[in-house]
Amino acid sequence: MRTKKAKAAGTPRARISRDGSVSFELSVKREGLEPILGAAYLLTDRAYASLDGDRARLAVTLRPKSPSCDLKALSEVFLRELETQKLRWAIAKNNLPVHEFVAEQAVLLANGRIPPPSPPAPAADDLSEEQRREIERLIAEVEEEIKALNQKKLLSDPNKIRASWEERQEAALGEPSPTQEERPPARALGGP
Repeated sequence: MRTKKAKAAGTPRARISRDGSVSFELSVKREGLEPILGAAYLLTDRAYASLDGDRARLAVTLRPKSPSCDLKALSEVFLRELETQKLRWAIAKNNLPVHEFVAEQAVLLANGRIPPPSPPAPAADDLSEEQRREIERLIAEVEEEIKALNQKKLLSDPNKIRASWEERQEAALGEPSPTQEERPPARALGGP
């Protein structure tokens, strides 16, 4: 019963043999040749991988390099790597047009044939009178919003806590505060 569920779900089944190896019978059409080869290659640090079969079915046999290697764990790692490789190859196939475009642009640039630039955005001269009026209206609207926000800030700070010292002195004396050029230079510490 368990074997039928595994085959129905499409999960390859591992066969653990008495000679200390684990093997899989895989459909190349369903799993893909590149993911099978990639998963087998990634396990060559732990096991010897041998492949046998034709274009339709491929048998992968893994023989652990270490006698203490758990065959069940090795088979689980292979199946996880197979799924990972399937995902990697699917992403690579989806990104193929992007890779081709980048390579084409690099070759054109290296040969000195730079592609023409994209058309520029419309200049102010290209705008219609209606578009200009709309832009001016939007600018005026934003300026009014900024003025309203500044007024709200002044009203929300009646004690002028946020105001600088110069602004508070100016308000107290009723005189404009001196500009940076009008202020006397500061004396250095310890000077006359």
